[in-house]
Amino acid sequence: MNQALNAAVATPQQKEDLAKRGLVAMGGTPEQLADWLKLQEQIWVPVLQAAGIKPE
Repeated sequence: MNQALNAAVATPQQKEDLAKRGLVAMGGTPEQLADWLKLQEQIWVPVLQAAGIKPE
């Protein structure tokens, strides 16, 4: 599935479509995604806590 998703987001048409929406497809391995998600958690959890935002 990872290989298919990487191939799908690598097409020029898909890159252009995502760019129109202000997005960039990164692609990569499952391990790279896990690392990125851990980094995002470190960044955003303190911000959300400071703002008093809680999941519903």
